[in-house]
Amino acid sequence: MLYLGGWMINNPPSFFKIVIKKILLSFLLMALVAVGFAQQEQVEQVEPTVQTVQAPSTQAGRDSARAARRAALASNKITTLYYYDYDLMCGVPMLDTIDISLTNFQIYDKAFSSKNFNQTRDLGHADQLIGVAPDFRGSISLRNDPFYTWKYTVENTPFYQTKTPYTSLYYVNNLGKEINMLNAIFSMNVARGLNLAIDFNVLSWLGEYENSGSNQMNFRGYGNYITKGGRYRLQLGYIFNRSKVNENGGIVDDSVFIRNDEKNRLSIPVNLYNASSHYRENIVFLKHSYHFYADRRDTIPENDYSLGYIGHEFLFKQNSEKYNDAGWDDFYKNGFLSGSASNDTINNYRFTNRLYYTTADFERIEKGKYRYKLAGGIKNEYVYFRDAISKTTMLAWFPFAQMQMSFAGRFVLDVYADFSFGENSFNGGSKKIENYGGYATAKFLFSRQRGPLSRQDGISLKVGYMANNPDYIFYHRFSNHFYWENETLKNPELYYAGLNFAYKGWWLKGDVSYMKNYTFFRHIDKGEVVQAQAEDMFLSAYLSLGKNLVIAKYVGLNSKLQLSYSSNNDYLHVPLFNMQESIFGIVPLPGFGTLQVGLDFYYHTAYYADEYNPALGYYCWQDKVKTGNYLIMDFFVNLKVKRMNIFLKGQNLLQGATPYNYIDTPHYPLQDRCFRFGLVWRFYD
Repeated sequence: MLYLGGWMINNPPSFFKIVIKKILLSFLLMALVAVGFAQQEQVEQVEPTVQTVQAPSTQAGRDSARAARRAALASNKITTLYYYDYDLMCGVPMLDTIDISLTNFQIYDKAFSSKNFNQTRDLGHADQLIGVAPDFRGSISLRNDPFYTWKYTVENTPFYQTKTPYTSLYYVNNLGKEINMLNAIFSMNVARGLNLAIDFNVLSWLGEYENSGSNQMNFRGYGNYITKGGRYRLQLGYIFNRSKVNENGGIVDDSVFIRNDEKNRLSIPVNLYNASSHYRENIVFLKHSYHFYADRRDTIPENDYSLGYIGHEFLFKQNSEKYNDAGWDDFYKNGFLSGSASNDTINNYRFTNRLYYTTADFERIEKGKYRYKLAGGIKNEYVYFRDAISKTTMLAWFPFAQMQMSFAGRFVLDVYADFSFGENSFNGGSKKIENYGGYATAKFLFSRQRGPLSRQDGISLKVGYMANNPDYIFYHRFSNHFYWENETLKNPELYYAGLNFAYKGWWLKGDVSYMKNYTFFRHIDKGEVVQAQAEDMFLSAYLSLGKNLVIAKYVGLNSKLQLSYSSNNDYLHVPLFNMQESIFGIVPLPGFGTLQVGLDFYYHTAYYADEYNPALGYYCWQDKVKTGNYLIMDFFVNLKVKRMNIFLKGQNLLQGATPYNYIDTPHYPLQDRCFRFGLVWRFYD
């Protein structure tokens, strides 16, 4: 049973079409109302450099500040600004300008900027900097998504405010390798404060080996509305993600590749010739907040007598996963439903509502004052899950509270805690949903900077604890190749401490995690895995260092180094050392643009990397095949010409000069030498 906007739903799947129609109709009506309001209550778009400065306390001073902001905006008519929706940031957003720099432009692979190991490893690509990135906010978790990096989500959606219509076209082609990527963004303010945008992405890759191609499509249509001073703020939208991945299970014999016996990669035998995975996801989201303050003439940053914000968030997410194969020889040991073909389908629906009150924006720090902020609320999650033989419903409530104190605008203490109560109902049985989490962060800011608190230079220490139910995939799985029912798993526990240092482009990050009842999949034999829980507590630690550096205006250096450690390799393997290094020359082209010419290097020490299982769609612990201890070198040329950035890139240039051991994920070799071309072209009118 689910309560949604006053409706009581007993059968969400059968009610799905009605729900979506009503939601879309509501969104349309809200957008029309917002347009009407926008004509009366025009937004005062605040420059980022002004928002973080404490306004004068007198009315004359406030009028002067407003006049200065208007003059600054009038001097730049084509600036396109955007913001990401940080948690508990409800007033006037902190806006950034579009990044048009060339640094790292050649790295279009989104996995290189992500932190979560098991959600970023695109098959056959070089290993990324890894680490523990725990989310202490409770939620019902079904599984890890290995293709999460390339998906559109609410969290990675930029919300625009534009002076003139904004268009961005981004295209990448792998010359001679049949890979194409196209991304198109269009955004415009249809009225003052009301922006609508669409974002479309397609990626197609034929692949070098039999049955290794993939393609995906991502779309989002969304908008945001901000009234004058940010009294009311609204974000809403629709996201669609679809992908098809041909699953060949890797090559049969890695030594054939290592010896380079077969130059034609299509002739190298693979494990599966007729298997594929299909993923489809629909997301509808809405977030709005209202700010209470007495003086209607003042904007939020100017007002010292805030009564806080009330906010509401709604999310609907529908996922479907389908795995097909026709004949798997001896790759899988079992065929529970069929001995000749698989057609495994999983569908799930998720409804999330979150209602909260906060006394102030948590990402905004006032200067020169002692301030404390309080927030609290409750989140409701309802999940419906169905596979070939069973259905499960999960309903949980997550009360939460957060407190933040700042001293003189330099020292910040942030404390958060939540827990859950609810029930997981399955096949006539039930199990309590138990999640507990919280953290405390102390941060000292080195200087006052523009932008959100979490991005400002400083040193911080974070400690946290969480004990959550294992992902649902560990409790239950029924497919042609895997079957288990296990309701006796213990809740994994995580004790965490993290140190972060950031100063003028330098950053240092250290993570130490002490884990109990760690839950994972263990690879037994080809295509065969089992569930596992760590019998002992163990520790994992990561230390990362990085810097983007320009020397004498003509030499650039971009470094990322990492040391990793696991105290028990029976549960978790990590590489000892990991490196991503770029060095490039900068050549100004007066009256034309800027040129960068450089090299990228990637390396990690050998270790037992997790093995990918196609039918499960998961990375699994193994101790039979070591990968790594190879050096990958890429050459790139980046060129900036007015509004256009262009790159030409040669990947894996050392092929043939070094051994053919560039395998990261076991049985999935990296791509051979190839050349890629890419450009982004932006239009502001």
